[in-house]
Amino acid sequence: LNASGALITSSGAATTSAVTFQDGSLGFASLTTSFVTVLATGGVLKHVDMRNNTNAVIIVTLNGSTNSYTLDPGDYVSLDLAENGANITSSTNLQAKYSGTAPTSGSIRINGYY
Repeated sequence: LNASGALITSSGAATTSAVTFQDGSLGFASLTTSFVTVLATGGVLKHVDMRNNTNAVIIVTLNGSTNSYTLDPGDYVSLDLAENGANITSSTNLQAKYSGTAPTSGSIRINGYY
């Protein structure tokens, strides 16, 4: 996003369509070895950012069942889905779980734009 809130494309051009931001965060104590929802999408996501602020390995699923991304402590992943003609459909739950040792601090944060 530029200073005016417009989404910037890979070519550097600003789009004129409105962008809606969604923010999801889940504290370490709420994470388990089963997937729990961090962000329930309210629209068709075109961009997703994930940040593991915990002290444990976190696995994120973008479809509710498949291990999509493994994030080590401190990892950050940014997915520009629209650039590749992809998206995450509305009403999809983006979920996370820990792998190995349970986290004792921090949170997992997933942000989406549509």
